[in-house]
Amino acid sequence: MFNNKLPSQFIFGLVIGFLYTIMCEFLVITIYNEYNNLISDTSNILYDETKLADTESPLTPDIVKQKNTYKITPPPVKATYLKIESVDIEGPIVYGIDGEEALKQGFWHYPASSYPTYNGVSTIFGHRRHHLPPAKDTFYNLDKVEKGDLIEITLEDGKKVNYEVTGKIEIYPSNLDEIISKTSNKSILNLVTCTPLGTDKMRLIITAEKVE
Repeated sequence: MFNNKLPSQFIFGLVIGFLYTIMCEFLVITIYNEYNNLISDTSNILYDETKLADTESPLTPDIVKQKNTYKITPPPVKATYLKIESVDIEGPIVYGIDGEEALKQGFWHYPASSYPTYNGVSTIFGHRRHHLPPAKDTFYNLDKVEKGDLIEITLEDGKKVNYEVTGKIEIYPSNLDEIISKTSNKSILNLVTCTPLGTDKMRLIITAEKVE
């Protein structure tokens, strides 16, 4: 009786051992691939924060291509200066159809959006590492902004208007247009830059509402 069962038990053991070996190999390969993907995804966020950036840009290719389609009608009174005291950010708001050039001079008002302080959704772009602290005309510290912080906008007539931060999100560049093309019957301000710091893989958007 014992001898008749031994071959079947032996074969069963071999099958189980074989399946176990395959499962272990599969697990090892899966972990190895996930590790490689992780390294690939994060390798581009290793950077020297003491050096200026030459390539990263908050603008998407679509925004760059659209520059010849913008029609600019200046408002009665333009916003000229942006300041976020809580994170030591301040600098001029620059207007024009060429965002890449404008960003070299300050914070660029996206011409397809509403004007700051007027009803609608206004969007302002800024670089993070084309200027470095202690320079203030950079969005280097924009990720440190928190809900409730105030953004001060100065108009060309000297009047100052405050916006209160209501939200902070990170999105993929492919989703940027959906966010900045929204409309509102209130005065909403979006500040946009690259994230994580040192890459343009994602976009950081700070949203604020005008304080009446």
